[in-house]
Amino acid sequence: MIKRKKFYDAGIIGGMGPAATAELFRKTVSFTEAKSDSQHISLCILNVPYIPDRTDFILGNRTFGKPAPSPLKIIKKQIHILKKLHCGFFAIPCNTAHYFYKYYEKIRGITFINMVSQTLKYTVFRHPDKNICVLATPGTVKSDIYGAHAISINKGKISPLPVIRYPSDSINKEISEIISEIKSGKIPSDSKIEDLKILLKSEYDSENTVYILGCTELSLITEKFKDFTIVDSTEVLAASIVFACKKNINKEIPGLWKSFFKRHADLKTL
Repeated sequence: MIKRKKFYDAGIIGGMGPAATAELFRKTVSFTEAKSDSQHISLCILNVPYIPDRTDFILGNRTFGKPAPSPLKIIKKQIHILKKLHCGFFAIPCNTAHYFYKYYEKIRGITFINMVSQTLKYTVFRHPDKNICVLATPGTVKSDIYGAHAISINKGKISPLPVIRYPSDSINKEISEIISEIKSGKIPSDSKIEDLKILLKSEYDSENTVYILGCTELSLITEKFKDFTIVDSTEVLAASIVFACKKNINKEIPGLWKSFFKRHADLKTL
């Protein structure tokens, strides 16, 4: 009997939220150049919706009269499961969960594909002359997850260091409500999205700004931002999974992916 060294090419720790996890899987399949089932990536998807809320923990909120629990304990258990299944890589389609990225990067025996890091690199690669504004959860905004990654990945490779901006508190409140709607299974109304875009245009010169969809729920409504220059973090993660698993990017997918991965080919810095 032939023993396989790995059961899966990669593992996904999902459920934050479930629809966003499904969207990552859909994008990963569509991004893979394949002519048959067997040419696709073998993925193990752990849909774990009971992982404690990342934003509640970061903001120090209280749930049921007690401090919000850390999500890291349960995330650690999922990583251990993926290691036992001999996954070569693991990814987490939740930007806010990257608050713990330094822990993920220290794990041995399985390589972490850092969605935030890759999204920043791709944004600078595609739009080097534009300002960067991140649309995200209150937890991502308060802990400045994207700013921390900008410093971490720079190391002289991105010059000058990209400046990460977030919308004002009032706009972030609108974004948070939209994210909550999507998590509850609803699609925000066109009027609500249009109101958000008007507010964003009032704060930023949108023609010279690239907006990072820094929450995977927002990836479900990318078509509503067609008149904005955007980078979808879920899309970048899907492409990074395909590249990490040594598959070719589907030629019909727009984006300078081949050139990007030629420049950022070191998996250790994903």
